[in-house]
Amino acid sequence: GEDADAATWMSYGNQLWRYERYAEAIDALEQSVTLDFRLDQAYYTMGLVYWDQDEDQQAIEYLKQATQFDPDVASYWYLLSSAYGAIKDDGVGLVTSLDRQIFALEKAIAADSQDFVLYMELGVLMRSLQRYEEAIAAFDNAIRLNPSHPLAYNDRAITYTISRQYEKALADYTTAISINPQFARALNNRGSSYDYMEQYENALADFNQAILISPNYASPYSNRGNTYYSLGAYDQALFSYNQALAIDPESADALRARSSLYVALQQNGQAQDDLLQRSLELNQWVFKSESIASAFCSRHLSFRFLRERKNDEIFTCCFVGLFASGYSS
Repeated sequence: GEDADAATWMSYGNQLWRYERYAEAIDALEQSVTLDFRLDQAYYTMGLVYWDQDEDQQAIEYLKQATQFDPDVASYWYLLSSAYGAIKDDGVGLVTSLDRQIFALEKAIAADSQDFVLYMELGVLMRSLQRYEEAIAAFDNAIRLNPSHPLAYNDRAITYTISRQYEKALADYTTAISINPQFARALNNRGSSYDYMEQYENALADFNQAILISPNYASPYSNRGNTYYSLGAYDQALFSYNQALAIDPESADALRARSSLYVALQQNGQAQDDLLQRSLELNQWVFKSESIASAFCSRHLSFRFLRERKNDEIFTCCFVGLFASGYSS
């Protein structure tokens, strides 16, 4: 009613948001901040309303106001970081967008230094910027807070792999798997590390176990194909690539790998078909991602270059693309 105070309007708006009556929720929350413009929780809830509707830029504006009026609430900063990450193209570029997310996450951590999730997300963002030592430090903190969570070890291991600390990576993958023997992604990732280190039997064992656990997970089939390719077992490699593509027909990594195999087998027509299909799928996102090297450099090819040429430039260029190919969080 007309005599309701700001807190009452805010509570009403919160309830409307929970019932997904978004337009009415905004009206109520706007009324609350008209009565008390410093009501940080009302701005936060308006941010949630717009976040739920994928109106990220408007969410950001309200969340910034919430953090302005109370900078010591971790959830405000965390949602703001998420909203920054959801903006597809605001003209600032990928690196600046990641910097904004990191700034907000670090503010969230300053407000709540005991939140495992905040450190996990910070580690992933730092890794995306190739700030590997800071990424590892973030994952260290996540593990300190929750030493029995396998994902933290898996993500730290990915960072170790990218920064060439292979033994540490293998130890972390093994810890993740010991905590959760059904963790197919960690098995897949450890298999990829074994493959790079030319421990092919270990790699195949991990890929096969990942497939046994998650038969609809395409990546270990493709990675197993890469290992068979390295061993010269082309029939098995082709079979594995075909299995990966049967699960995920749009897998750019499997299409690229199969096209390389067709070239090796001198089946150039099939190779061209795969490369054309892959280029059509990549065309829409390569240039938006600002990670062109990642898009065109696959795990298997980068490893072959490394073995044959020992080229640090190729290593750096290709290993940044691990998320788009063999390794997964």
